[in-house]
Amino acid sequence: RIGATFKSTDTDFVTSAHPDFHPSDVLEDADGSVLVVDTGGWYVQHCPTGKIRDSRAPGGIYRVRASAVERVSDPWGLDIEWAALESATLAKLLLDPRPVVRRKAESALVRRGEGAIEHLRPLIKHHNAVTQSHAAWALAAVGSDDALAPMRQLIADDPNHPVALSALGHCADKKVAPALEHWIGGSKDAAVRLALANALIRCGTAASVPSILAALASETDRFVEHALIVALHRLADENQLAAALQDGNTRLQKAALLLLDQPPHRSVTAAQVVARLSVDDAGLRKTAQSILARQTEWVSDALCFFHASIENPKLSTEDERRLAETILAFAARQEVVDWLGDVLADPSKQLDASRRIFILQTMALVGRPMVATRWVEPLRGAVDDPVLRAEAVRAIAALQMPELDEPLLRLTADASASAQVRIDALRGVIERHPNLSPAVFEFLVTRFEPGEAATTRLAAAEVIAKAKLTEDQFARLLPAVANDSMASPDTLYPLLLRSATPATAQALVDYVANAIKKGWRPDEEKLAALLAPLRASHTEVAESLLAHVRREKDRQGERLTSLESLLAGGDETRGRAIFLDKRVACATCHRVGETGGLIGPDLTKVGAIRSGRDILESIVFPASTVAQGYENYVLTLKGGQELAGIISEKTADSVMLRDSSGAERRLAAEQIVNMRRDRVSIMPEGLDSALTPEEF
Repeated sequence: RIGATFKSTDTDFVTSAHPDFHPSDVLEDADGSVLVVDTGGWYVQHCPTGKIRDSRAPGGIYRVRASAVERVSDPWGLDIEWAALESATLAKLLLDPRPVVRRKAESALVRRGEGAIEHLRPLIKHHNAVTQSHAAWALAAVGSDDALAPMRQLIADDPNHPVALSALGHCADKKVAPALEHWIGGSKDAAVRLALANALIRCGTAASVPSILAALASETDRFVEHALIVALHRLADENQLAAALQDGNTRLQKAALLLLDQPPHRSVTAAQVVARLSVDDAGLRKTAQSILARQTEWVSDALCFFHASIENPKLSTEDERRLAETILAFAARQEVVDWLGDVLADPSKQLDASRRIFILQTMALVGRPMVATRWVEPLRGAVDDPVLRAEAVRAIAALQMPELDEPLLRLTADASASAQVRIDALRGVIERHPNLSPAVFEFLVTRFEPGEAATTRLAAAEVIAKAKLTEDQFARLLPAVANDSMASPDTLYPLLLRSATPATAQALVDYVANAIKKGWRPDEEKLAALLAPLRASHTEVAESLLAHVRREKDRQGERLTSLESLLAGGDETRGRAIFLDKRVACATCHRVGETGGLIGPDLTKVGAIRSGRDILESIVFPASTVAQGYENYVLTLKGGQELAGIISEKTADSVMLRDSSGAERRLAAEQIVNMRRDRVSIMPEGLDSALTPEEF
């Protein structure tokens, strides 16, 4: 036990290496044995599992018995003549070791009503906690004043009876309230205080509020605090809460502020919230900020808070996170949009660079506002500032502001700028300026050389996929990306489709053939569309490639079977090295523990929740099974542009799209004409081919 709650120690109970073993429920049977329910291969909703293995495993129910325990005779009590038993005998059966017999005895005593009370009364003090529990709940089910009286007296003498407290709470027994009020502030046991607080929620009265407030003032256990606040919500009136808000104790202020903001009161004022936005107590401060974020009509008060926070030199990382969330809540207000631009401009030159970087990051999250007049010049100035440039370019790329194309275009050709800044600048203009100068094209194509970081290669692939290349540039690009797993054909597909002409046919056919040989497994319809312009001149090769893709799809099960032997053994140290290896760059998108990226699912515990066969399939055929929340979508915008990526955030007004390089862009709902799920995963295919069997 940890305070009022518990900490578990988890160990394996039933395990199986079978790929279709999916245990879902564990139940205790009447004899104490355990039933394990296995759903087999039929239930996969919200649980990614192998689809290529067309499993018909029906599942099953398995019984697990303790080998050292004797078999229980008549576990269901079927041999007992229940109707003939006296109440005294039924009461004795509450001590029976058979759980079902005890439950049946309890139910029979409840049906006896008042006549059972005298037999149940002594058992609520029994040394066996299970017997106490049956007796207490039987008395609660009888429910009369006489039935509850023994438990009231029990609590009056000693509060350390959580089952009796729960039973009285279930009955909403008001007569026990004085005892609850007496003990709530005096027990040193957090579990007892939690039971008392929960009982007060239903048993308390308006007279209980002072005792609840007194207990809350010094309560440090979060679970008990929550129960006390719920009790106040049930019992305190608006005047009592208003008085608590004026108390010097910050715990009471936090509870009062929270409850006055909720129904049925809804009476909290802007002044009451603003006065607590910058207090030292973190809990009270966060409560005030969360309320402010929901009250978007308080924009003038919010602006005062935003400005004070930006000028606060002690603002922590957590404070910045919450401040950004609050600003985003007000992002639809033009006053806040203008304020962001004014702060970035920093005419007084008083703001630290870190604060202006924070503003740039927040602008990127806000997305392009309807009227961004006050943003243009501050952003232009930030691009010219060496300290702010990288973040400013990243923000402009996310905002897609044509007014700032000129400084970004200059940066794309600036050989002295960092590679990441130049790629981000290209991301900001490529949709409107898809033609690449020879120098810019050469810069991009050399990003695919060995030694470049995986994130850089991914970002370069995302950008060049949107470019409009000359035939010579296209022919130069294909061999450069042919062996780069980060520049996958799926990422480059829009460019490949756009550039397929008779003049590029041979280079494109060679590239596609090489990609398929190295593990690319395109959808047949997608490949057919790509090869369609080439079939007149390369009919035989195109048909051969399509036939090969069909055969490979039929052989996917064979491919997995051929790799299953690799699931045995393994070396954690070598596996970690492969995970971080630039060739496959797993850590670019995935995280294990504290290492890696956040683009794809966290893999820290994947071995505990997915079978080896399913993990194997996810690597070899990534589009076959995609974890929930990481599906790839294609968004068509009003201008006809298509963007692909994961939807990392979605509201009624906007969508945040994250591409395979991790870059995010917020799109207003009115910008989006169509949104469809893509069958392709953003995870590149063919990663298994980049490794030797020993490495895999």
